Amino acid sequence: MRFGSNIAATAFRAVARTFSEPIRIEPLVSSEYAEAAPDPARTIVLTRATVALTPTVDGLEGRRRGSDMQGVTTLAQRKAMIWFPPAVYSSIGYELRAGDRVVLVDRPGLPRYLFSREPVSSDRGDVAAYLVIEADA
Repeated sequence: MRFGSNIAATAFRAVARTFSEPIRIEPLVSSEYAEAAPDPARTIVLTRATVALTPTVDGLEGRRRGSDMQGVTTLAQRKAMIWFPPAVYSSIGYELRAGDRVVLVDRPGLPRYLFSREPVSSDRGDVAAYLVIEADA
């Protein structure tokens, strides 16, 4: 399926209609010595995107001595990603940056995440980004 084809456009619309949810993008400016603050050059945007919060379990291993393992810990985590159809991403009006905030406005407690790095385009044309939960949210 080539991006720009009618089939791709139909597929993007079907996925967005079925799985997308409203989100609020709050652009932030951060510096090394200060907390992040709203970016006056970029506006807050309310839009829709597909959000995936996938539970994962990872092991954090300690020191090994022969066959003995000391300090093995299991961490329960949540992998968080967000996908934008091409038309939705371009309608935002600016490039998203690492550190910008995403608020899941339809979820209980309004969970807040930050972009962990700049979004990337896939070979299908959609735009994907990794998120991390905001500390002290």
